[in-house]
Amino acid sequence: MNSGPLSRPALAAIVFAALAGAAAVALGAVAAHGVSPQQARLAETASFYALFHAPAMIVAALAMDRLPGTWARRMAGLAALAFAFGIVLFAGALAALAFGINTHTAPFGGMALIGAWVVLAVAALVALVARRRD
Repeated sequence: MNSGPLSRPALAAIVFAALAGAAAVALGAVAAHGVSPQQARLAETASFYALFHAPAMIVAALAMDRLPGTWARRMAGLAALAFAFGIVLFAGALAALAFGINTHTAPFGGMALIGAWVVLAVAALVALVARRRD
């Protein structure tokens, strides 16, 4: 288990997650001011999903450097990547739809977010098994 500085991929994931969180707050502000009720609902949903998954991505980023076992760390990295794709494809699609642009990517983003959670859980289970062996 690494206790030194974070790797570049982990830091990049944290930067992405932080920017996604900032974008989510900005989108929430847009939803609260001067858009139609339907646009506001879509923007609020996009904001919620981006803001909810940004911290999960940070957890995955930290796990990719901190979990015991190479496979657990790789899976955590895969989870962080899936969170990034999911945030962009799902929340991004809803945000775009709020402004009249249909990208048709929301289902793929939703699958990526679900997959990210499952892969992160498996990474933790792999680390748990590795820790039990020690």
